Amino acid sequence: MILYETTSGIALVAPPTSIIAFYQYQDPQESLSSTKLLRNGELTDEIINFIKKNIKEEELQVNDTRLQTFLKDKLSNKISFIKNIREIKENVEIPISAKDSQRTTLFIAHKLALEDIKLSTDKIDKVIIQGINLLEDLDRDINIHVMKIKEWYSFHFPELQNVVEDNKAYLMSVKTIKRKDDWNEEVKNNLKDILNEKKILQIENLINKSMGTDMDKIDIEKICNQVESILNSWNYRKEMEEYIKERMRILAPNLSILLGEIIGAKLIAKAGSLFNLANTPASTLQILGAEKALFNALRTNSNTPKFGIIYHSPLLSNTPTDIKGKVARMLAAKASIAVRVDFYGGKSDIGSKFLEYLNNRIKSLENSFKGEKGKEKMQKKKIK
Repeated sequence: MILYETTSGIALVAPPTSIIAFYQYQDPQESLSSTKLLRNGELTDEIINFIKKNIKEEELQVNDTRLQTFLKDKLSNKISFIKNIREIKENVEIPISAKDSQRTTLFIAHKLALEDIKLSTDKIDKVIIQGINLLEDLDRDINIHVMKIKEWYSFHFPELQNVVEDNKAYLMSVKTIKRKDDWNEEVKNNLKDILNEKKILQIENLINKSMGTDMDKIDIEKICNQVESILNSWNYRKEMEEYIKERMRILAPNLSILLGEIIGAKLIAKAGSLFNLANTPASTLQILGAEKALFNALRTNSNTPKFGIIYHSPLLSNTPTDIKGKVARMLAAKASIAVRVDFYGGKSDIGSKFLEYLNNRIKSLENSFKGEKGKEKMQKKKIK
C-alpha cells in the first residue's frame, strides 16, 4: 500500500494505481495545516486514524524518510521508503475535479510563500547581509569616483595629491581650494579645518610652481559638484556603518566584541546566515573569504592561506607577523564558539572573556618569541 499525498486529501493506493481509500480535506484551512505538517514529515491525528482504519497488517510505503520515521512510532505496520513515487502519482486519478484541486493548490502555495517571506524578513541577519553588501558597494563606488576626481583635478593642480594622501581630506581640499588663481588668506584659513599647518604651507608653495593647466570656472564647478556628491555618499556610508554595528550588537554581541561588528557582519554575509556561520567549523571560519587563494594553493600544491576575512579584525591586524598564524587559529576557535552562543542563545559576556584571554595569550606568545630570538642571537655570537 502506498501513501499518496495531495493538496486535496490523502489517498491509499494499491499498486499499480488503484485508490483503496481517500481522505478528503474538509476545507482549504485543513489542507493548509496538513501540508505544513507534511513539510516537517508529520501527519494529523485524523489522517493517522484514517490509515489505521483502512490498512490492517499491510506494508505502507511513503516517499519521505522523515514521514517514515514518524509513522513507525504511530503504526504497527511495516513502513518502507519508495523512490519512484512520481511515476505512480502521474497515473493516479484522485476523486476531485482538476479545477478544485488547482484552486486548493494555489491557495496553499500563496499562504506558504507569504509565511516564508515573513519568516525571512523577520531575521536580522538577512538585513545585516544586505547592509554589509551595500556598504561594500559604497566603498567600491567611492574609491572609483575619488580616482576619477584625482585624474580630473590633476589637469589643474597635479601636485595636490602628493601632499594630501587621505582621500576624504583630498576631496575637501579640492572643494575648498577650487581654482589655483582663487588662493587667498580665506582659503588658507578654511584649509586649517582639514589639514595641518605644514601641509597648507606646502600647498601654498606648490600653487606658485604648479605644472597644471588653467581651468574655467564652469569646469571647476562641475568638479566641485561631483566632490559634493562623493562626500554625501561618504556621510551616508558612515551612517550605514553605524547602523550595521548597532544591529550586529543585537544579533551577535559576542562575535562583535571578539572580531568587530563589520568583520562579524562580513563573515555572516559570506556564510549566508548566522545559522550557517554557527554551524561552520573553526578551521573553515579561519579561511572564510580566502577560497580563491585556497583553491589556487591546492591546485599548485603550495602553502594554503592561514586566514581570510578575520585577518582584518583588530586583534589579528595588530599582532606581529611571526605569530599571526597561531593567533588566527586561536581567534577562529573562540569566534566559532562565540557565534554559536549568539545563535543558540547564551551569555553575552563570553566575547569579552575570550578577548581578554586572547590578549593575554598574544602577550605570552610575543614574550616567548622575543626570548627565542634572543637565544638565537646569543648562540650565533658564541659560534662566531
